[in-house]
Amino acid sequence: METQMLLRRLEDLAQLDTDAVQVYAEALEHVKDEDVRKEFERFQGEHQYHASTLSDTIVRLGGTKPDLKVDLMGRVADWVTAFRSMIGTKGPLHAMRTAEHYHNRRYGEAVEWDVGDEEVATMLKRFDADEKRHLAFVEERLGDSAPAGGGAG
Repeated sequence: METQMLLRRLEDLAQLDTDAVQVYAEALEHVKDEDVRKEFERFQGEHQYHASTLSDTIVRLGGTKPDLKVDLMGRVADWVTAFRSMIGTKGPLHAMRTAEHYHNRRYGEAVEWDVGDEEVATMLKRFDADEKRHLAFVEERLGDSAPAGGGAG
């Protein structure tokens, strides 16, 4: 893949993760279940790490460090999360399932890129695995008939 195209795609992923940090922040305002809260905080931190690492990788590859801030898609996702979050912990879980499905699709595509750089390929696979783990947790929690830890659901 041509370097400039790779840089643009990595910046798009960094923006996706930047938006995810904000979406998790909104969801966390409504989560009642402490186990879910702890995992959401961890996932939020992982999205921040992804954005930071992707930015550093862009610079390493000769690009300019992106100016990442929540964009319109992030705002729309934030609003959807806020709306769904009005019904206790299950609302944020449903909202994050939607978001994590999208993240899984984007990172699933990214691991298929012909990046020509083993370090980048390994990073993308690791981040893809993180996204799969996030989605698996959310889906497992949504399958529970009663939330653990006595939280509202």
